[in-house]
Amino acid sequence: MPQFIAKKTINAPLNKVWPLLDNFENIHVFHPGVNQSSSLNGQAKGLGAKRQCDFYDGGFAQEEVVIYKPEQEFMTVSVYGGTPMKAMKKFNVDFSARDMGSNQTEVTVVGRFTPKFGPIGWLMGNLLIKNMIKKTILKVISGMETHIKTGKVVGQS
Repeated sequence: MPQFIAKKTINAPLNKVWPLLDNFENIHVFHPGVNQSSSLNGQAKGLGAKRQCDFYDGGFAQEEVVIYKPEQEFMTVSVYGGTPMKAMKKFNVDFSARDMGSNQTEVTVVGRFTPKFGPIGWLMGNLLIKNMIKKTILKVISGMETHIKTGKVVGQS
């Protein structure tokens, strides 16, 4: 199962970063690839919360919080539907935030996915897809920092 780790320390305190991650239905405010996001089950956050993210490129993803530990600033999200699932059997992403002091927070995103298409999918997943996703996630973390500093919705990148 291919895995990627994207980690970045941003200039924002943990008490600003975690609430932004925890506001599950509103990822569009800091994700530069998401045009709009909304709850699919009326639950804005927490275990079992579901959302749909509509991408600027016309694709979409449906996601659910499957592990939720707010006291540890940690959650796991399962991508269960939409455009990414055309190439993947399974896709889970862990989000965590850690106070680094001096108004800095380390945001870590660990993703694990099982590609479709047998050995060719495995090869593409390890050589291409995981690096593309990691690059996107680092932009998302930067988008969080920008949103926290400006209060503005981060637009398409």
